[in-house]
Amino acid sequence: MIKHIESTINESAYLIFFPIVDPFLDLSLPQIKNLHLLYHTPPQTKPVNNYFVSPTSKAKSESVLTNIDVQKYIDTTCKKLGKTAAIMPFKPSAKIDLFCQKNNFLLVSNPRTLNLQFEDKINFAKICTKNKINTIPFFVDNLNQKNIDKAQSLFKTDKIVIQVKTGWAGNSTYLSDLALKTLPPESTVKFMPFIKGTTYIQNGCIYQKNMITSPVGIQLNNPQHSKNIFATTGRSWPSNLDQTSLNKIKAINDQLETIFVNSNYRGFFGLDFLIDQNDNVYLTECNPRLTASFNFYTHLELKNNIVPLLYLHLLEFLNLNINLDIRDLKSRFLNQKLTGTQITKRNDQGKIVDTLETC
Repeated sequence: MIKHIESTINESAYLIFFPIVDPFLDLSLPQIKNLHLLYHTPPQTKPVNNYFVSPTSKAKSESVLTNIDVQKYIDTTCKKLGKTAAIMPFKPSAKIDLFCQKNNFLLVSNPRTLNLQFEDKINFAKICTKNKINTIPFFVDNLNQKNIDKAQSLFKTDKIVIQVKTGWAGNSTYLSDLALKTLPPESTVKFMPFIKGTTYIQNGCIYQKNMITSPVGIQLNNPQHSKNIFATTGRSWPSNLDQTSLNKIKAINDQLETIFVNSNYRGFFGLDFLIDQNDNVYLTECNPRLTASFNFYTHLELKNNIVPLLYLHLLEFLNLNINLDIRDLKSRFLNQKLTGTQITKRNDQGKIVDTLETC
C-alpha cells in the first residue's frame, strides 16, 4: 500500500515544493520523485531534486519562495514536466497564502487564518475550555505584578507560568519572574500554575474528515540540552503509558476530531500533553502544521511499514483518492512496537544546533 501511495503522489498533476529554512527540519524522501526541496543553506547531501537559494535571502519560507531565482526554478521545472506547483510550507503564513493565490499554486497547508485559531496558545486554551477539554487552569489578563499575585492566590502556588500567544520551542512560556523582566509591560498573557509532571506528544493528520494519530510519545525536556526548562529537546517512542492514561488521551482526541472537522481543518498537526503526579491528563498545546519531528517520525513510520501521516497530508491536499481502511489507519494509536528517539540540542536562543536519532 505504501508503494501504491508513493506512485499515486508521483503520478499526480503536481510538483511539491518544500522550503527548508532550517537544516534540522530537512525532508529526505527520494521515493517521492516530484518533491522538490528549496534550501536556504547548502544541504549536506544532494537530494534528487533540490535548489539552493542565495544565503543573502532571509531564512523564512516566504523569503525563499519570493526569491526571483526560486520563482524561475519553480516555473521552469513545472513547464518542463507539465505539472502545477504545490507549495508545502513548514509553517503557514499570510504571505505564503498570498503568494500561492497570486501564482495559482496549490497550498499544501491550511490557510494562516485557520492555522492561527489553534496555533495561538491563548485562543486554543479558550477553545479547550469552551469544549470542556481538560487543560491546565488559566486566566488571561495583562502582565503585571498585581495579576501575578492574583494567580498565586487563585492557583495556591508561588510558581506561576506565563505564556504569550505564539512562539517556538518553548520561547513563548516563562516563569513569572522572568516574564516580568523579558516581556513588554501590560502584555496580554495567559497565567497558569506550574504543574510538575511528564510531557507527551502526538503527531496526527485529519484525512478525509477523520483524525489519524500516532501512538503517544514522550516529550524530552533535558536541561543539559537547553537552558529553557520549557524547551522541547526531543521525543521518544513508545511512551509505555498505562491504559487509563491512554484512554484519557483518546477521549481528548475524539473531542478534538469534532472541533477540527467542524472548522474545516485538514492535514498534519501535533499535540502536547502533560500528565501530573496524580495521573491527571492535560492537553497543553496544539501545533496545527508540520511539527519539528515530522521528518524523523515519517522515517520511523516507513521503517515499521506504516503509512506515514505525511503521505496522508499530501493525499488530502493534492485531492488524491485512494481506498484506505480508516479503521486500520486509526489503530496505530495503540501501536507500542514503534520505537525511536530523536534528541535535539538547543543554543541560548532556542535554535537547534545538533540532533541525534535512533530508530
